[in-house]
Amino acid sequence: MATSLVVKINSTSNDAVDSGNFITLDLTNDKLIWTDGSVAVADGANTPSDAELNEASPLVPASVEYEVPKLFLLDYSATGQELKEVNLAGSDNNRYVLRFEFDADTATEPTLEAWDDNDHDSNDLYCLGAGTGSNSYISVVRTTDGSPGSGGWTGTPISGGSNKSLMNGGAGALGSGSHTIYYNVKVVIPTGATPASETPVITTRFTWN
Repeated sequence: MATSLVVKINSTSNDAVDSGNFITLDLTNDKLIWTDGSVAVADGANTPSDAELNEASPLVPASVEYEVPKLFLLDYSATGQELKEVNLAGSDNNRYVLRFEFDADTATEPTLEAWDDNDHDSNDLYCLGAGTGSNSYISVVRTTDGSPGSGGWTGTPISGGSNKSLMNGGAGALGSGSHTIYYNVKVVIPTGATPASETPVITTRFTWN
């Protein structure tokens, strides 16, 4: 029988393992939106238009890198496809942001990756480093065993097949029984970045017996 994966996200300000803090993601329809936010792009708002998203897009300083301050879940299951702010995401010392629930063992160690699209064969987007995975704007940190650390964490830039995060901490395939793995995530735009509106795909990859 195939090993199943359920992905959840914490939409509260409570950095705790309590399952009541987490929303189960619809991996087909839900979206994650990194933004500066605005009146229209805010917690509890309905689906923003392209114009509203552009108005709330990050304003990046010319001389320093810029961490995008807000992450929203566009929750497809909510009335009006409601935006829900993911308050704990980012470089602060928060642990319980993304939750990955595997119901059984795996044949390979699961990895967390980012690609241009669902073909999973290119990482040419600017936000993925324009082909150089180590320059990806998207960084993740595995927090299953502890908080990522105060003062801002570095984590792993994810992009393509070469830059990925080992979800079992490098210990290999998941053993028998169920497993819950936690991550934090942030987007940091480098100095001199090319303006763009992009929609990368974040992927969990594994095989089972």
